[in-house]
Amino acid sequence: MFALAWAVAFLAASAQVMAVPIVSRCDEPQTCNATLPYNFTLAAYNPAQPAADPAPLYLTWGQPSHSSAGGYWVFATSVVDSPYASNIFPTFDLTTGYLNAEPAANVTQIVPWGITTNPGDVLSFVQAIGARYPAQIFCAGDESLEYPVLSINNNADGFSICPSIDDYDLDIVVYEPKQNSTFYTYDTCYPIRVVLVPA
Repeated sequence: MFALAWAVAFLAASAQVMAVPIVSRCDEPQTCNATLPYNFTLAAYNPAQPAADPAPLYLTWGQPSHSSAGGYWVFATSVVDSPYASNIFPTFDLTTGYLNAEPAANVTQIVPWGITTNPGDVLSFVQAIGARYPAQIFCAGDESLEYPVLSINNNADGFSICPSIDDYDLDIVVYEPKQNSTFYTYDTCYPIRVVLVPA
């Protein structure tokens, strides 16, 4: 009788232990870092041309910006020829999922911040007076390239370069491009990886 009571007590205690989760939820996969310990520049790596060096990407004045005090900034393969849009944010940092622009020396204007990016959106930063609402969606993934790659919500495969439809004639970075966009020409987009090159 004693042995039976002991066995029942042991099984009851074991059931409580087994009900406790063994693995805790992880906010980011092991291969994607929400924080990097260094500043970096961005570059476009074209998987269709693996021997080519990654092309630099610039945070530049994008539509519908009309002043240096506000508007949207986009990532492009060149910069807009304007005194307000030279390469004044040459490097970036990644901190707890936020992609932050780092201004060049002597830059006094408002620093733009990364915004929520959904499929079909141009990868953009916004610059405005007032409260900041940056998007905590970025991480640095390991795609076995020379450098880490930028990911949005753990997706490093969604980026493309597309010709913009505006008066700046830029080739811009788009996240999961879609047809019928009023911001870029879908038919001539090509896939890239956005690599994070230590500055």
